[in-house]
Amino acid sequence: MKLDKPLNLNFDVEQEEESRSSTTENRDQESTEGLPSLESRTAFESKIKELQNSIVRKDKELEELAHANAKLKKELDETTSKGGDADIDEFLRDLEPFYYNRSLTYVDVGAFVGDVFDKIHKSSRLKVREAHLFEPNPESFSLLKKKIEPISNMPSLHAYNMALGEKEEVKTFLSAKSMTKVANVDEQDLDSKTAFKCKVSSLDIQSEKVTDRKISLLKVDVEGYELDVLKGASSLLERQSIDIIYMEVGLNQRGTQQTYFADLDRFLQQYKYRVFKIYEQKNEWIDDSPLLRRCNIAYMSESFSSTNSFQAAQEIKNLKMELASLKEQRDE
Repeated sequence: MKLDKPLNLNFDVEQEEESRSSTTENRDQESTEGLPSLESRTAFESKIKELQNSIVRKDKELEELAHANAKLKKELDETTSKGGDADIDEFLRDLEPFYYNRSLTYVDVGAFVGDVFDKIHKSSRLKVREAHLFEPNPESFSLLKKKIEPISNMPSLHAYNMALGEKEEVKTFLSAKSMTKVANVDEQDLDSKTAFKCKVSSLDIQSEKVTDRKISLLKVDVEGYELDVLKGASSLLERQSIDIIYMEVGLNQRGTQQTYFADLDRFLQQYKYRVFKIYEQKNEWIDDSPLLRRCNIAYMSESFSSTNSFQAAQEIKNLKMELASLKEQRDE
């Protein structure tokens, strides 16, 4: 068929492009409608960064706490291995009323590395004017000397590398970490790495070094050798020249590590020393038995007890506690 006019195939391209452009804009607008604004995104990113920094700080704090915990555990293990746990806080609290505003003379037989002395010296409850520390083990004595060397606020402080017993002699000792014991076996069978010889004297003789030969507090820790130490102090005991004696005793007659309580009590009672308080009661942990294995006991002389009223001492203690409580309330 022959056309009279050419066929017009103009589909209005411009209109189609405008329509397509409009559709694209609408699609882009629809795709961005759900997204936050630039300000919102910036705030969100800032919050994430803040949280990340907080996590880093917490991780660092946890690391520091873990390090501190490991350090404390190490110190505890070292203290346990050395047997230097001077758990005498309750004892010091009980002594405080009797020595209120008074200076005392302290003698330590079996001072080890000075843990008990250090706690007494640093305590605000007691004021030590004079101290005499006896330790036979050369290694422990070296550590003891280092510990007391910086102390400059005590008028009289002395340490002696010797043991105390019933009389003057030389004995062989065995060292096992915190324990130093008198050897009771043939010297030929002793381990040269743990055995050593040391001079032994008596407390009566060594008391000549003590002012007025008067001892306020005597602490004895000699692993079963306590009775020998007390026999060597018979003159002091006879004169009631020791106010208070603090020592470890055994509560099992068959035990060998501590002196049996009944033997010590019988000996001290004849010099008119009686039990003041009992501390650190420990059961037979080896056999998981509820029966007591040992404890620490404080003895007091009759002359000291007769001149120090228990009721008055308690009243002083209560008043001091009340005063401390009022100070705390004031400072809050």
